[in-house]
Amino acid sequence: MLGHRLSEADVVTELARVMAGTPAPLGILLQTCLSWIGALSVGGAALLDVQQLPEAWHVAASTPGVEDAELDRLTLQLTALSTAGSRWPEPVLLGAPTPEPLQGGSASAVALTDSGSVVGVLVVLGCSPAAWAAIEPSVRNALLMCLARRLVQAAAHAEAVFAKRSADATLRLFREGAFAHDVSEAGTIVARVAAQALQTERAGVEVVDEHGIISFAIGVGVSVEVNDAIQSSLLGKVAADSPGWRLVALASEPQLVDDAKLISSRKRGFIETLGVRSFAAIPLLSRTGLRGIVICGEAARSRHWTQAERDFTARFSLEGALIVDAARLRASERAQLVQLTHQAFHDALTGLPNRSLLMERAAQALASAARRGSRPAILMLDINDFKRVNDIFGHTRGDELLCEIADLLTGTLRSGDTVARLGGDEFAILLPDNADITQAHAVATKVGARLDAPLDVGGIELDAAASIGIAVFPEHGRTAAELIRRADVAMYVAKRMGSGPALYRRAQDDSAVERLRLYRKGRDAETTAATFAHADRPLELPG
Repeated sequence: MLGHRLSEADVVTELARVMAGTPAPLGILLQTCLSWIGALSVGGAALLDVQQLPEAWHVAASTPGVEDAELDRLTLQLTALSTAGSRWPEPVLLGAPTPEPLQGGSASAVALTDSGSVVGVLVVLGCSPAAWAAIEPSVRNALLMCLARRLVQAAAHAEAVFAKRSADATLRLFREGAFAHDVSEAGTIVARVAAQALQTERAGVEVVDEHGIISFAIGVGVSVEVNDAIQSSLLGKVAADSPGWRLVALASEPQLVDDAKLISSRKRGFIETLGVRSFAAIPLLSRTGLRGIVICGEAARSRHWTQAERDFTARFSLEGALIVDAARLRASERAQLVQLTHQAFHDALTGLPNRSLLMERAAQALASAARRGSRPAILMLDINDFKRVNDIFGHTRGDELLCEIADLLTGTLRSGDTVARLGGDEFAILLPDNADITQAHAVATKVGARLDAPLDVGGIELDAAASIGIAVFPEHGRTAAELIRRADVAMYVAKRMGSGPALYRRAQDDSAVERLRLYRKGRDAETTAATFAHADRPLELPG
C-alpha cells in the first residue's frame, strides 16, 4: 500500500506550483511526483510516450533503479495491449501473467490523457491496481494531469529543438558539401551531418559507382578496427550482394529500426559491421537510382524514432544524394580538365611534353637564370633516315620506335631535365641548370652514343641514330624561341656534317638552314624512289 508523505491538499498545491514553474526534465518530475505519494518504495516507475500508438513506444523517463530489460518488457506488453485495442479506462495490471515477471511481480499501467487523447502511460512497478486506487482521486488526477501536460510540453519542445537542429544540419550539409572535391569527401560529410542531426553516436556510409560496385565506405565515430572491417567487407563488392543494401533497396525509403535484434542476422551486413543496435538506414536516392546508404545508430541501446526524425530522413535521402552526385560531377569535370590540359601540353603518342610545354619551361628556366646566373641549354634531335623505317616496316613500327626513343631519352637524363617531342622524328631536350657549353656538349654526346646502338622494337633491331644541335644561354640567345631556333640550325649542320653533336655558331644563318631543309627533302625523295626501284630485292635498313 502506498503511504502518503504530504496531505492531499499539499500535493495538489505542490503540483499546481510545479505546473506553473519552469519545466523540469521528465525524469526529475516523475521522481518528484511519485515521492510525494510514496511510490518509490515499491520499485520505481516509468513514463512512456505513445505518440505513435500502437506502432511504437518510447520510454520518455524512468526513475533510478529501473533496468533497461525491465523497460523492454514493459514496452512489449503495452504494445500487445494497445494492438488489442485497450484504452486503459482503469489501471491495467502488467507482469503477473508473463513468463518473465516484472521486478516486484507486477505493475500498474495508467493512461495519461490530454484533451481527450491518450498521450502516454504511467507505469508504477510493484503497484497493484488496488493499491493505485487507494490513492485519493484528486491526488491521482492531479498527478496524471501534471505528467500528461509535461509529456505534451516535452514532446513539443523536443520537436522544436529537433526542427532547429535538422534545419541547421541541412544548412551545414549544403555549405560543407558545396566544397567537397570527390565522392569520398562528400560521403563523409553526409554521414557526419546525418549523425549530428539525429544525435547518434556513430554512422557509416557506402557509395557505389556507375556499375553498382561499392567504391567508398567509411565509418564515423568508430574505432580504427571497425573502420578497417567496414572497408575490407564492402569496398570493391557488388552492392546488391550486401544485406544492408538490400534492406534499403527493396523499400526505396529510409528504414528506422528501434532494435536490430529483431532483424535476422543474415539481413544485417553493414549494420552489424558498424555495430549498431538501433539505426536509421537512409538511402541516397538520385534521379539515376540508389547511389549509396547512410546508416546512423546507437551501439548499446534501443531507440524510439519519432515522426519528425522519420520525416527528416526522407528529406535527407534526397539532399544527401544531391551532395554526393554534385561531388561526383565536380570530380569528373576536374578529371576531364586535367586530361584536356595534359593533352594540350603533351604529345599524344609518346606522352612527352610538346612544343608548348617546352616553350613554357624554357621561359621559366631563362627567367630563373637571369636571377641566379645559371646557363640553360637546348638540344634539338632529329632521327636520321627515320622515313625509311616507316616506308619499310610501316607507321605502326615507326611509332613504336619513337616511343622507345622517348623512354631512352627520359631514362638517360636527370629528373629536372625536360625531354619533348616537337613532331615527326624531332625531339628537344631542355637542360635548365648549370649547362654551360662544355656540359651541354657532354650531355649531347652521351645521348648520341645511347641512340647509336640499335633499339629492339618488337623483335626487330631498328636504327635510332640522331643528329643533335646545341644552343646555350646567353651566348646563343636570350629567349626560348631564339635558343630553340638556333639549336635547330645547329642540328641541321650536324646532320649535314655527320660528325656528332654540333654547337650553334653565329655564321650559320637562316639561308643555310633553308638549304639544308631542301637538301633533306631531296634526299628523302631519292630514298623513296630507290625503294620502289628495288622492290623485288630484300630491303634492309641502312646502318
